[in-house]
Amino acid sequence: MDRDDGRFELYQRIQRKDRFKGADWVISFVATPLNETLFVGSFRVPGVGKVPAGIVDPVGGHDVTGLFFYDLQPDPALHEYAGRIVIDWGTAFRTWVQRADSQDKPILEIRRSASDAPFPGFTSFSWPIRELASVPASWRGALSAVGGVYLLVCRSMGKHYVGSASGDGGFWERSDNYYRTGHGGNEGMKLAPGNDFDPRGRLLLLTESRRNRPNRGAVEG
Repeated sequence: MDRDDGRFELYQRIQRKDRFKGADWVISFVATPLNETLFVGSFRVPGVGKVPAGIVDPVGGHDVTGLFFYDLQPDPALHEYAGRIVIDWGTAFRTWVQRADSQDKPILEIRRSASDAPFPGFTSFSWPIRELASVPASWRGALSAVGGVYLLVCRSMGKHYVGSASGDGGFWERSDNYYRTGHGGNEGMKLAPGNDFDPRGRLLLLTESRRNRPNRGAVEG
């Protein structure tokens, strides 16, 4: 999820439970593609209300009317460290809201500058289709230069789709097509109930071919 488009701030403001009750500050971290815990900002918490009618979750796309809606105001004090501090979150990975006064978080690294994580390699790449816009820019170049066979995993329908990215834009072009349309021109997906592959779909790359051929469409299995 790209912070620059405002979705990240909106996402963390919306909570099903009163997660930040009594907190004056929220220090935010995200998990990177390499499973690092990266600092992205600090926010003051002057108050909380309810989500207005008609607001949808920026990730899941579902209505969140009436949930807790925190007033999180970015604080500039640690802005220079955003994208640079890596901490040890600990073993409680599923506990994503933790209190700093009772759970110290050791700093593992302070980077000289904020930069994209190294590309993990084509056969190690895995990404939710709905969050394709948050793929690091340097990774997009690699994905555009190479095509090959990919796998789409649809958790909501329990389906697997195998396809071939053989166009000039490689894996990235094909992935972006799925992101924009929800079906990528795949007739089977068009006929799926609700045509709702996108929210839970995940892209994995199986094999790579460094010389892209003219696009012949997807081969489904």
